[in-house]
Amino acid sequence: MVALSFAAVLFFLMSPAHADWDWRAGFGGRSLPLGAAGVAELGYGQLLWGQPGEGKFLYGYIRPLLRYQGLGLANRGDLALEVNPISFLNLRGGLRSRYRFLGSFSTLDCDSAICRGLLTSPFVSGKMVLGARGVFFGFTWSWEKISLNDTSRRFAEEFSALYGAPGGDTLLGTELLLGSDIADDWSAGALWQQFRMRSSGTSNDLKGLFARKKWDQWSGIFGCGAYESSTQSPAGPVIFFQAEFRGTPTLAIF
Repeated sequence: MVALSFAAVLFFLMSPAHADWDWRAGFGGRSLPLGAAGVAELGYGQLLWGQPGEGKFLYGYIRPLLRYQGLGLANRGDLALEVNPISFLNLRGGLRSRYRFLGSFSTLDCDSAICRGLLTSPFVSGKMVLGARGVFFGFTWSWEKISLNDTSRRFAEEFSALYGAPGGDTLLGTELLLGSDIADDWSAGALWQQFRMRSSGTSNDLKGLFARKKWDQWSGIFGCGAYESSTQSPAGPVIFFQAEFRGTPTLAIF
């Protein structure tokens, strides 16, 4: 079955019809914990069924991709495959590696935790976005099994700002958002985001409001809210932002 599935993927990737390269790049940051990172992604979308286009959503596709996120001191790379059985349902799985040069981190104690070196992890995630009459709802879920060779002490995962158990841990993520179109190319809404380490028990929680603007190939998000984490006390206000540029047309609708 695995061999048959892999052969099917290769067949579709080698077919020239409705397949093309796409890329996107962006930059984002937040005030608590203080941090920023750039993002770059290269993918190859292959239409499986239906017909994409402006205002159309009844189609499906697969998309192998390479993704980088970081800012020099902390770097994360993904090799993954996306499967969209329908355009608004995205399933992604692959292998993730991080390499960190951190000497300290604003919310994590690098004297008692491993903040440097290589972390590897298989990961899977799912994302669904539904919308009608200008109102939209989004749900994202992620699972990641992080491992490292050093079992002498806990490790720090800088993107979630959490501690993992010695030798490895499972990072779980959940995000919900509800929003509405409010004007031409403007939308706004509320979101809730949580990350937690299964074995160590560390977790964080963000609740906020956001506004989104789209223009040409650009999109930007700005928001504020409240951030609470088991690795930081007390809870506090947070400001976050993200800008993205889609360099080429893509089959993805989000």
